[in-house]
Amino acid sequence: MNLNYKKCSSTVLLFFLIFGYGFLFAQQRITGTITSAKDGQPLIGVGVSEKGVKNNTTTNLDGKYAITVTGNNNLVFSYLGFKSKELKPVGTTLNVVLEEDVNKLSEVVVVGYGTQKRSDVTGAVASIPKER
Repeated sequence: MNLNYKKCSSTVLLFFLIFGYGFLFAQQRITGTITSAKDGQPLIGVGVSEKGVKNNTTTNLDGKYAITVTGNNNLVFSYLGFKSKELKPVGTTLNVVLEEDVNKLSEVVVVGYGTQKRSDVTGAVASIPKER
């Protein structure tokens, strides 16, 4: 009888160690849509990252994202030309509206191998008309 008690308590202890450990590192899947405050259109390619962790994703063609967070961290939403937002996920759905940031839209020069700020260009710059 004493032997069965030890077996039972060992099994219960093992059960709590296996499943209790998982609760310490609980993961939660967050989904949502990111839109523009100006026109309500979905934003494609918005960076969504978990603060303090190398865990990130981007929005698809419909402005939708899905990310699995590994703790109680905030999510950071960033997109070129828009103000970044940092929000605490509550629940499993988090829809975000980003506002334009006119200050971040400085002049950009497109070159054959990438983009550069106009102030960083040291050589000659030529413009190609829109229509020929």
